[in-house]
Amino acid sequence: MNIENRVSQFLFGLSSSFAILSQQFYIVIPAAVIMWRVWLLVKDRRKTSSIKKQIISILLISIPLLLPLWLFVKWKGLLHPMSQCHNISFHIENLTAVFTVLGLVFIPFVISLKKIDKKTIFIFAPVSLILGIFFAPQWGDSQGPGIFPGITFHILHIIENFSPIFSTALNVILVFFGLLLIYSMFDYVENDWEKQLFFIGILLIGVYSFNTILGEKHLLGLVTVLFLLIIPRLKQFTLKAYILGMSVIGTLYFSYWLYLKNTG
Repeated sequence: MNIENRVSQFLFGLSSSFAILSQQFYIVIPAAVIMWRVWLLVKDRRKTSSIKKQIISILLISIPLLLPLWLFVKWKGLLHPMSQCHNISFHIENLTAVFTVLGLVFIPFVISLKKIDKKTIFIFAPVSLILGIFFAPQWGDSQGPGIFPGITFHILHIIENFSPIFSTALNVILVFFGLLLIYSMFDYVENDWEKQLFFIGILLIGVYSFNTILGEKHLLGLVTVLFLLIIPRLKQFTLKAYILGMSVIGTLYFSYWLYLKNTG
């Protein structure tokens, strides 16, 4: 392991420590990386060079995390005492929201999947129907149990004003796409780097489901991780069009929210 890799690992731990203090969801990322490297340590326990490499890596990532850990101990929780008013509880609506957003954001990749077996459709179709019909969160300006702010459910909310049936059907389809996305990744990830990224994504989905104030902005970490996995698997034209389209949509929605939302 050269010095550049060691510096990168230390900087990763340092940047993660600051990210955690600004958004506690990000604690999953360094935790997942450390867990993954511990697993590699156990897996390659007979290789002395590998053991040394993983131990050094774990230490370099962990040392900067002592800063937020010290604050968490002092606060007696992940948040400052003044902000510790939110309970941790499972909300299936959050899973629906996550898969709906993923289904919309990664449409170019999902529709490019060449082969989807009937068994997969048979399993995910009823799950999508149940989540999309019975456990879909409502769009709202604020965050709370069963409420999910953000562009995806805002679009569904607007459509619902014209056709509730079409809005629900679209939600079901997007949930189905989101499930297909995650399922397909099990076959697409190849090397340890990609497996590590995917592991982070799975843990993030699990953590999101236990939050009471989840919004689309909180999914940035998950979307980024999956985007890193998907980039190499998209054609250049599709990738460029995809990035341009998402940039334009994001800019327009941000401008609307910032300048037009509260105007008469």
